[in-house]
Amino acid sequence: MSPRYLLKCGDCDNGIEIYYDDRFLEIGGVHASLDEWRKILLPLLKRG
Repeated sequence: MSPRYLLKCGDCDNGIEIYYDDRFLEIGGVHASLDEWRKILLPLLKRG
């Protein structure tokens, strides 16, 4: 089992687990390389 982050909602009991290692992330059950996640997430973060 890989190390994980647990992000929880501040208003309810919902949360999401993010498992990680040196090359991969698993977010909400979706396993992909760090490069693949960067392609998806970085454009969303830059919109702010």
